[in-house]
Amino acid sequence: MFADLAVPDHTSHIDLPHDLAAYAQLHHGLIDYRAAHRLGIGRCTWRAWHRDGSVIRLHHNVAALPNFPSTQEQRIAAAVISVRGGATASHRSAAFMWGLRNEADEPVDLTLRRTGTPAPREGVVLHRPRDRADLMSSRRLGIACTNPLRTMLDLGAVDPDAVADTLGRLVISGIATRAAIVAALNRHSVIGRDGLGPLRNAIRDWPLADHHPDSQLEVDAARLLRQHGLDRYDFHARLHGFEVDFAYPAERVVLETDGWEFHQSREAFEEDRRRDVCLAANGWLVVRVTWRQIQEKPEWVTGRLRQILASR
Repeated sequence: MFADLAVPDHTSHIDLPHDLAAYAQLHHGLIDYRAAHRLGIGRCTWRAWHRDGSVIRLHHNVAALPNFPSTQEQRIAAAVISVRGGATASHRSAAFMWGLRNEADEPVDLTLRRTGTPAPREGVVLHRPRDRADLMSSRRLGIACTNPLRTMLDLGAVDPDAVADTLGRLVISGIATRAAIVAALNRHSVIGRDGLGPLRNAIRDWPLADHHPDSQLEVDAARLLRQHGLDRYDFHARLHGFEVDFAYPAERVVLETDGWEFHQSREAFEEDRRRDVCLAANGWLVVRVTWRQIQEKPEWVTGRLRQILASR
Protein backbone atom coordinates (compact mmCIF):
# COMPACT_ATOMS: atom_id res chain seq x y z
CA MET A 1 0.00 0.00 0.00
CA PHE A 2 2.88 2.35 0.84
CA ALA A 3 6.36 2.63 -0.59
CA ASP A 4 8.81 1.73 2.19
CA LEU A 5 11.38 4.32 3.14
CA ALA A 6 14.00 4.02 5.84
CA VAL A 7 14.56 7.25 7.77
CA PRO A 8 17.92 8.69 6.59
CA ASP A 9 20.72 8.77 9.18
CA HIS A 10 18.43 7.82 12.08
CA THR A 11 16.92 4.50 11.05
CA SER A 12 15.78 1.63 13.17
CA HIS A 13 15.59 -1.86 11.67
CA ILE A 14 11.97 -1.38 10.57
CA ASP A 15 10.93 0.11 7.25
CA LEU A 16 8.42 2.90 7.67
CA PRO A 17 5.80 4.03 5.18
CA HIS A 18 7.04 7.15 3.43
CA ASP A 19 4.57 9.50 5.13
CA LEU A 20 5.27 8.05 8.57
CA ALA A 21 9.03 8.39 8.05
CA ALA A 22 8.49 12.03 7.10
CA TYR A 23 6.34 12.48 10.22
CA ALA A 24 9.16 11.12 12.41
CA GLN A 25 11.69 13.45 10.80
CA LEU A 26 9.48 16.45 11.50
CA HIS A 27 8.72 15.41 15.08
CA HIS A 28 12.16 14.78 16.58
CA GLY A 29 12.15 11.06 15.78
CA LEU A 30 8.72 10.43 17.28
CA ILE A 31 5.86 8.30 15.98
CA ASP A 32 2.31 8.96 17.11
CA TYR A 33 0.01 5.94 16.88
CA ARG A 34 -2.89 8.08 15.70
CA ALA A 35 -0.80 9.31 12.78
CA ALA A 36 0.42 5.76 12.11
CA HIS A 37 -3.13 4.41 12.18
CA ARG A 38 -4.23 6.95 9.57
CA LEU A 39 -1.47 5.58 7.36
CA GLY A 40 -2.58 1.99 7.69
CA ILE A 41 -0.54 0.79 10.66
CA GLY A 42 -2.71 -1.40 12.88
CA ARG A 43 -2.53 -1.90 16.61
CA CYS A 44 -0.98 -5.37 16.21
CA THR A 45 1.91 -3.96 14.19
CA TRP A 46 2.31 -1.10 16.64
CA ARG A 47 2.55 -3.53 19.58
CA ALA A 48 4.96 -5.76 17.70
CA TRP A 49 7.28 -2.81 17.11
CA HIS A 50 7.32 -2.20 20.88
CA ARG A 51 7.95 -5.85 21.71
CA ASP A 52 10.93 -6.27 19.43
CA GLY A 53 12.50 -2.92 20.31
CA SER A 54 11.88 -1.31 16.94
CA VAL A 55 10.42 1.68 18.79
CA ILE A 56 10.77 2.96 22.36
CA ARG A 57 7.62 3.85 24.27
CA LEU A 58 7.71 7.34 25.76
CA HIS A 59 4.01 7.90 26.50
CA HIS A 60 0.74 6.21 25.65
CA ASN A 61 0.52 6.13 21.85
CA VAL A 62 3.84 7.99 21.45
CA ALA A 63 7.12 6.22 20.70
CA ALA A 64 10.60 7.18 19.55
CA LEU A 65 12.78 5.59 16.90
CA PRO A 66 15.79 4.23 18.81
CA ASN A 67 18.46 5.68 16.53
CA PHE A 68 17.26 9.26 16.83
CA PRO A 69 19.11 11.25 19.49
CA SER A 70 17.27 11.42 22.80
CA THR A 71 17.07 15.15 23.50
CA GLN A 72 15.15 17.50 25.73
CA GLU A 73 13.32 18.74 22.63
CA GLN A 74 12.21 15.18 21.90
CA ARG A 75 10.97 14.69 25.46
CA ILE A 76 9.01 17.93 25.32
CA ALA A 77 7.54 17.10 21.90
CA ALA A 78 6.53 13.62 23.08
CA ALA A 79 4.68 15.03 26.07
CA VAL A 80 2.84 17.62 23.96
CA ILE A 81 1.88 15.04 21.30
CA SER A 82 0.64 12.62 23.95
CA VAL A 83 -2.05 15.08 25.06
CA ARG A 84 -3.05 15.49 21.43
CA GLY A 85 -3.68 19.17 20.91
CA GLY A 86 -4.79 19.82 24.46
CA ALA A 87 -1.49 21.03 25.89
CA THR A 88 1.32 23.49 25.32
CA ALA A 89 4.90 23.31 26.52
CA SER A 90 5.18 25.96 29.22
CA HIS A 91 7.14 27.18 32.23
CA ARG A 92 10.65 25.60 32.23
CA SER A 93 10.04 23.69 29.00
CA ALA A 94 8.92 26.74 27.04
CA ALA A 95 11.86 28.72 28.41
CA PHE A 96 14.14 25.95 27.14
CA MET A 97 12.51 25.97 23.72
CA TRP A 98 12.89 29.75 23.44
CA GLY A 99 16.61 29.44 24.19
CA LEU A 100 16.23 31.12 27.58
CA ARG A 101 17.25 28.08 29.61
CA ASN A 102 19.97 25.48 29.18
CA GLU A 103 18.95 22.81 31.69
CA ALA A 104 18.15 19.44 30.14
CA ASP A 105 16.75 16.28 31.74
CA GLU A 106 14.37 18.20 33.95
CA PRO A 107 10.60 17.65 34.18
CA VAL A 108 8.52 18.66 31.17
CA ASP A 109 6.00 21.39 31.97
CA LEU A 110 2.70 21.33 30.07
CA THR A 111 -0.13 23.81 30.38
CA LEU A 112 -3.49 22.26 29.58
CA ARG A 113 -5.58 24.31 27.20
CA ARG A 114 -8.71 22.18 27.53
CA THR A 115 -10.82 20.92 30.37
CA GLY A 116 -10.50 17.34 31.47
CA THR A 117 -7.95 15.35 33.41
CA PRO A 118 -5.34 13.56 31.29
CA ALA A 119 -3.69 10.54 32.84
CA PRO A 120 -0.41 11.32 34.67
CA ARG A 121 2.70 11.04 32.54
CA GLU A 122 6.12 10.08 33.85
CA GLY A 123 8.45 13.06 34.02
CA VAL A 124 5.67 15.52 33.09
CA VAL A 125 4.16 18.27 35.27
CA LEU A 126 0.64 19.23 34.21
CA HIS A 127 -0.48 22.79 34.90
CA ARG A 128 -4.13 23.89 34.98
CA PRO A 129 -3.92 27.68 35.30
CA ARG A 130 -6.80 29.81 36.45
CA ASP A 131 -5.23 32.68 34.51
CA ARG A 132 -6.18 31.81 30.94
CA ALA A 133 -5.12 35.07 29.28
CA ASP A 134 -2.37 35.11 26.62
CA LEU A 135 -2.35 31.32 26.30
CA MET A 136 -2.30 31.34 22.51
CA SER A 137 0.64 29.13 21.65
CA SER A 138 3.60 29.71 19.36
CA ARG A 139 5.65 27.01 17.65
CA ARG A 140 9.34 26.38 18.19
CA LEU A 141 10.94 23.56 16.19
CA GLY A 142 7.46 22.25 15.51
CA ILE A 143 6.46 22.17 19.19
CA ALA A 144 3.53 24.15 20.61
CA CYS A 145 4.88 26.47 23.33
CA THR A 146 3.54 29.33 25.37
CA ASN A 147 4.68 32.66 23.94
CA PRO A 148 7.75 34.30 25.54
CA LEU A 149 5.79 36.79 27.65
CA ARG A 150 3.46 34.13 29.07
CA THR A 151 6.50 31.90 29.66
CA MET A 152 8.19 34.67 31.63
CA LEU A 153 5.06 35.13 33.75
CA ASP A 154 4.77 31.42 34.52
CA LEU A 155 8.39 30.56 35.25
CA GLY A 156 8.41 31.99 38.77
CA ALA A 157 5.84 29.44 39.89
CA VAL A 158 8.26 26.52 39.33
CA ASP A 159 11.76 28.04 39.44
CA PRO A 160 11.76 31.47 41.10
CA ASP A 161 15.58 31.58 41.37
CA ALA A 162 15.93 31.43 37.57
CA VAL A 163 13.64 34.36 36.79
CA ALA A 164 16.22 37.17 36.95
CA ASP A 165 18.67 35.44 34.60
CA THR A 166 15.86 34.44 32.25
CA LEU A 167 14.61 38.02 32.12
CA GLY A 168 18.10 39.11 31.11
CA ARG A 169 18.34 36.52 28.36
CA LEU A 170 14.91 37.47 27.04
CA VAL A 171 15.73 41.17 26.77
CA ILE A 172 19.27 40.65 25.47
CA SER A 173 18.03 38.28 22.77
CA GLY A 174 15.62 40.94 21.54
CA ILE A 175 12.66 38.56 21.79
CA ALA A 176 10.84 40.99 24.09
CA THR A 177 11.52 44.38 25.64
CA ARG A 178 11.43 45.19 29.31
CA ALA A 179 8.48 47.49 28.61
CA ALA A 180 6.51 44.64 27.01
CA ILE A 181 7.25 42.40 29.98
CA VAL A 182 6.12 45.11 32.41
CA ALA A 183 2.89 45.54 30.44
CA ALA A 184 2.26 41.78 30.53
CA LEU A 185 2.97 41.70 34.25
CA ASN A 186 0.43 44.47 34.84
CA ARG A 187 -2.21 42.64 32.78
CA HIS A 188 -1.81 39.49 34.82
CA SER A 189 -1.38 40.98 38.29
CA VAL A 190 -4.50 39.65 39.95
CA ILE A 191 -5.02 38.23 43.42
CA GLY A 192 -4.03 34.60 43.63
CA ARG A 193 -1.87 34.60 40.48
CA ASP A 194 1.14 32.38 41.25
CA GLY A 195 4.71 33.11 40.23
CA LEU A 196 4.66 36.87 39.63
CA GLY A 197 6.62 37.93 42.71
CA PRO A 198 10.03 36.82 41.39
CA LEU A 199 9.39 38.54 38.05
CA ARG A 200 8.28 41.73 39.78
CA ASN A 201 11.49 41.71 41.82
CA ALA A 202 13.63 41.01 38.75
CA ILE A 203 12.08 43.95 36.88
CA ARG A 204 12.56 46.21 39.88
CA ASP A 205 16.24 45.24 40.04
CA TRP A 206 16.84 45.55 36.28
CA PRO A 207 19.52 48.24 36.01
CA LEU A 208 19.07 49.50 32.45
CA ALA A 209 15.48 50.78 32.32
CA ASP A 210 14.22 50.18 28.78
CA HIS A 211 17.62 50.09 27.12
CA HIS A 212 18.58 47.04 25.07
CA PRO A 213 21.89 45.57 26.27
CA ASP A 214 24.04 43.48 23.98
CA SER A 215 25.22 41.03 26.62
CA GLN A 216 24.80 39.83 30.18
CA LEU A 217 28.16 41.44 30.92
CA GLU A 218 26.67 44.88 30.23
CA VAL A 219 23.79 44.09 32.58
CA ASP A 220 26.17 42.93 35.32
CA ALA A 221 28.29 46.05 34.87
CA ALA A 222 25.25 48.33 35.01
CA ARG A 223 24.05 46.59 38.17
CA LEU A 224 27.47 47.03 39.77
CA LEU A 225 27.63 50.71 38.79
CA ARG A 226 24.19 51.35 40.26
CA GLN A 227 25.10 49.61 43.51
CA HIS A 228 28.08 51.95 43.90
CA GLY A 229 26.38 55.17 42.83
CA LEU A 230 28.20 55.37 39.51
CA ASP A 231 25.13 55.18 37.28
CA ARG A 232 25.13 58.72 35.87
CA TYR A 233 26.37 57.42 32.55
CA ASP A 234 24.89 57.49 29.04
CA PHE A 235 24.35 53.91 27.94
CA HIS A 236 25.27 52.98 24.36
CA ALA A 237 26.17 56.58 23.60
CA ARG A 238 27.34 57.46 20.06
CA LEU A 239 30.70 59.20 20.14
CA HIS A 240 32.57 60.21 16.99
CA GLY A 241 31.00 57.44 14.94
CA PHE A 242 31.32 54.72 17.59
CA GLU A 243 28.82 53.20 20.00
CA VAL A 244 30.31 52.82 23.46
CA ASP A 245 29.05 50.87 26.45
CA PHE A 246 29.00 53.53 29.19
CA ALA A 247 29.94 57.18 28.66
CA TYR A 248 30.50 59.80 31.38
CA PRO A 249 30.25 63.02 29.33
CA ALA A 250 31.27 65.49 32.06
CA GLU A 251 34.56 63.68 32.66
CA ARG A 252 34.91 62.46 29.05
CA VAL A 253 35.45 58.90 30.25
CA VAL A 254 34.24 55.78 28.48
CA LEU A 255 33.83 52.45 30.28
CA GLU A 256 33.98 49.44 27.96
CA THR A 257 33.14 45.90 29.09
CA ASP A 258 35.24 43.29 27.33
CA GLY A 259 33.74 39.83 27.15
CA TRP A 260 36.04 37.19 25.68
CA GLU A 261 33.40 35.82 23.31
CA PHE A 262 33.07 39.18 21.54
CA HIS A 263 36.69 40.28 21.63
CA GLN A 264 38.76 37.16 20.99
CA SER A 265 39.24 37.57 17.25
CA ARG A 266 42.06 39.49 15.60
CA GLU A 267 39.51 41.72 13.84
CA ALA A 268 37.80 42.63 17.12
CA PHE A 269 41.17 43.29 18.78
CA GLU A 270 42.24 45.64 15.99
CA GLU A 271 38.88 47.43 15.90
CA ASP A 272 38.95 48.04 19.66
CA ARG A 273 42.38 49.64 19.43
CA ARG A 274 41.36 51.81 16.48
CA ARG A 275 38.32 52.97 18.42
CA ASP A 276 40.42 53.77 21.50
CA VAL A 277 42.84 55.88 19.46
CA CYS A 278 40.02 57.82 17.76
CA LEU A 279 38.30 58.52 21.05
CA ALA A 280 41.58 59.53 22.73
CA ALA A 281 42.27 61.95 19.87
CA ASN A 282 38.98 63.62 20.75
CA GLY A 283 39.74 63.87 24.45
CA TRP A 284 38.09 60.70 25.77
CA LEU A 285 39.77 58.29 28.15
CA VAL A 286 38.74 54.66 27.50
CA VAL A 287 38.72 52.34 30.50
CA ARG A 288 38.30 48.62 29.75
CA VAL A 289 37.17 46.04 32.30
CA THR A 290 36.67 42.31 31.84
CA TRP A 291 33.99 39.86 32.91
CA ARG A 292 36.37 38.30 35.43
CA GLN A 293 37.22 41.66 36.97
CA ILE A 294 33.54 42.54 37.36
CA GLN A 295 32.70 39.15 38.85
CA GLU A 296 35.76 38.62 41.05
CA LYS A 297 37.05 42.17 41.80
CA PRO A 298 33.96 44.43 41.84
CA GLU A 299 35.33 46.71 44.56
CA TRP A 300 38.57 47.16 42.64
CA VAL A 301 36.67 48.03 39.45
CA THR A 302 34.41 50.60 41.08
CA GLY A 303 37.24 52.04 43.17
CA ARG A 304 39.48 52.60 40.17
CA LEU A 305 36.60 54.06 38.14
CA ARG A 306 35.69 56.44 40.94
CA GLN A 307 39.33 57.52 41.18
CA ILE A 308 39.54 58.10 37.41
CA LEU A 309 36.33 60.13 37.31
CA ALA A 310 37.50 62.29 40.22
CA SER A 311 40.84 62.95 38.51
CA ARG A 312 39.09 64.11 35.34
